[in-house]
Amino acid sequence: MAKSRPLSLEERQVLRSLVNQPRMRGLDLVKASGGLLKRVRVYSILSVMEGAGLVASEEEDFTEAGFPVRRVYSITDKGREVHDNGGFP
Repeated sequence: MAKSRPLSLEERQVLRSLVNQPRMRGLDLVKASGGLLKRVRVYSILSVMEGAGLVASEEEDFTEAGFPVRRVYSITDKGREVHDNGGFP
């Protein structure tokens, strides 16, 4: 993600959702977006944002509950700063 460009609407939605709920899975972000984020694109968006230091992820083990390991995303300090700046890095 180039530092000079503002975030896309999708990227701003990810940050907005993570400000409101600090730990979310990708599909939770899709649901919270009201149709803006698409399931097919959310993980590529999150990957780019993680590479830029705006979000962080970690694996959570849900195998005891009968589910596979899942990746959970959270906003970083840098991501919060960009969010508070209206989506401009």
